[in-house]
Amino acid sequence: MVRDINGLTNNNPAINKPGGQRPNGADQAAGKPQQAAQPAAASRDVVNLSGSAQVLKATTEKLARLPEVNEKRVAEIRDALASGQYSIDSMIVAEKLLGVDGLFD
Repeated sequence: MVRDINGLTNNNPAINKPGGQRPNGADQAAGKPQQAAQPAAASRDVVNLSGSAQVLKATTEKLARLPEVNEKRVAEIRDALASGQYSIDSMIVAEKLLGVDGLFD
């Protein structure tokens, strides 16, 4: 048995019979375009943003303009690593890793 999931064929005997009634939307499924409903004359959709939504939008736009990486900080750390002045405290790293684990509870 073959099913046409795209609606290109219709195996409904009530629809395919000569003189058979087509339910609403059957013409569209059969490939015949339906007329679009006419919109009300001069109607317009209007959206009003709340104050907090406007602040959020402005903040999002400002963040989008910022670089994703703080190049100055990366250069400082790179120089400190190269000169041997950057030290890593393994206890601080371990504590932060354990703190992240609590987020998944």
